[in-house]
Amino acid sequence: MNAGKAIWHRWCEYETARLRSTKPAAVPAARKAEQPYATGSSVLVEHDAARLDYNGSRYRLTMRRLLRNTGSELITRS
Repeated sequence: MNAGKAIWHRWCEYETARLRSTKPAAVPAARKAEQPYATGSSVLVEHDAARLDYNGSRYRLTMRRLLRNTGSELITRS
C-alpha cells in the first residue's frame, strides 16, 4: 500500500474525533426490586445443576436447569 503511517494517523484522528463527539452515558434510574411473579414475562430457575466428568482424556460438562414460566408470554428461546 505504501501508505507509511498515514493510515495509522487517520485512524488516531478518527478515534479522537469519535471520543469527543460521544455524549457521556446517562446514569440509569434506580430500579425497584420486583417479585418473580410480578412481571408479564419471567422465567424462574427452580433448580440449576452442573457436572464435570473426566474419562482420562476428555472432560464432559453437563448442565441442567429446571425452569418455570411465571409470565403470560410464551418462551420461544432457551
